Amino acid sequence: MTDVIAAPTDPLFTLADQTISRSVPTHIRRDAVVMLAIALWLGEVKSEDVGQAAKIFVRAAWKEDSVDPGFVSLDAPAFRGGKTPLLERLSAGHWS
Repeated sequence: MTDVIAAPTDPLFTLADQTISRSVPTHIRRDAVVMLAIALWLGEVKSEDVGQAAKIFVRAAWKEDSVDPGFVSLDAPAFRGGKTPLLERLSAGHWS
């Protein structure tokens, strides 16, 4: 079994796929193509502006990728507005 799902081609997805350079690393390119295609589907980007939008989405994909999930402070709050440290929240889940 492959990871490919057969479906009719979508012209907006094809446009996004053809606009993002293939020289961009695969994991970055995949995210940028999907973000661009969604923006095209939602009408947030017009087809004539796709080149400029592609640059923005590639930068956004790089920025999102630069966050290293391996280094998270256990003293940081577990939730955005909370005061409970992540360590306490994690350990409570294991002991309850």
